[in-house]
Amino acid sequence: MTTMTRKLGGFLATLAGRLRSDRVPDPIEVPANMDLHHSPRAARALDHLRRTIRIDVDNDTAEDSARAAHFDMALTLTRQDDWTRLAELLRLHDGRRSITPSGRAVTDLILDGAAHDLGTAISACGSGGTPGRTTVDDLRYALSSYEDMHREQPDDWARAVIAAEAHMAVARQVARSARQRRAADTTAAFVAHAQERAAALLDTCAPSDDPAPALLLARARLALGSADLGGSAETHLRQAIAIAPGYATAHSALCIALLPGKNGDLSRLPGVARDAMRTSRRFWGRGGYAWVFMEALQEEPATLATLDADLFLQGINDILDRHPRQFLANLWTSYLGVAMAPRTGWSALPPAAEAVRADLHAHAGPLMRRHLRKLHPQLWHQSGSLGPAPAAGAPYAPTPDQQTVRGADQAFWVIGRQFEKELAKGCTIVVSDRGWQLQRGA
Repeated sequence: MTTMTRKLGGFLATLAGRLRSDRVPDPIEVPANMDLHHSPRAARALDHLRRTIRIDVDNDTAEDSARAAHFDMALTLTRQDDWTRLAELLRLHDGRRSITPSGRAVTDLILDGAAHDLGTAISACGSGGTPGRTTVDDLRYALSSYEDMHREQPDDWARAVIAAEAHMAVARQVARSARQRRAADTTAAFVAHAQERAAALLDTCAPSDDPAPALLLARARLALGSADLGGSAETHLRQAIAIAPGYATAHSALCIALLPGKNGDLSRLPGVARDAMRTSRRFWGRGGYAWVFMEALQEEPATLATLDADLFLQGINDILDRHPRQFLANLWTSYLGVAMAPRTGWSALPPAAEAVRADLHAHAGPLMRRHLRKLHPQLWHQSGSLGPAPAAGAPYAPTPDQQTVRGADQAFWVIGRQFEKELAKGCTIVVSDRGWQLQRGA
């Protein structure tokens, strides 16, 4: 009886000590599926993750600010018909090889701003029904101001590029609107004419041993938009990268130029990616290889078989080591964590391709530990929204606020999956400028 009494007393003392100690949070099991918005189990997990993963969420990025500043300046000058200052602005940033924090050419933003108001007429063209003769005439009239601008100084390459890009922007958007309405035959002639006029405008630019990158990118876009115009997109893009190695968007366009739908040859992609890497090494390190393959791995799963996964991951780390910006950290971490998450069921790829994706996905954890310090939810939402954008008039498309919430959900899900063992032990994850810290308990 004495022995039993001692054992019982010891057990009660141990139990009392446990009750007095701080209670460790219940471990969490993070669902492996990506259905974060329709699963009650996933919803409960996300609620727990938001409490146990403490990281700043920032919806305003340096990239957004830079894009808005350049776009708005070009839009204002266009509305004021201040073509002289607009052309000077384009030449200035082209000469400086100016880029945004993500590596986008500032000249692209200027050209987007200069063509923005044409979207009003294009929206009217695609607002419903079959566009009539008046609508097409309105589009031609809107483009005539760009033609007049070019005729004022026909030897100015900057004005030629502005006018050509306006024609190409209209052609792309009208063709897209027509496809959505299945009425391509009513606008095909207009689209072809706009592309031909863009080619003619670019042809007015005299050949040069030192061509402007903006001109090369315009010629590449023309070639990608129409197989029989503008020459070789790949040639123009290679030249642009050699002159402006920081243009990440030029690297990305290279992979598009090699896709079968663009009369490309995917078997050449690895060699092209390595060439781009060598050309831009002084700016991105081995990152040029990663930039070229980034979109290709999403657009064409067959490219997974040609990928050097180790070089791809080394390239990502070179990008972030050389340019430690949270926009890029979120871009690449969400890419590995969400876009490269292994697929299951009907969407699964062949086993060999899924194995490559799983290898890339597994590196999301080390990458976020090393580089990620705050969340930009919109980037995570974009990585989780693979496939074509919703058609105009679609019954449902998430609002910007909903995109922010869903992007944050994707981020917390990926972090939870990567740190599942630590969370299962009751840890809290705290992220700050000093890095990632694990704390026991709440």
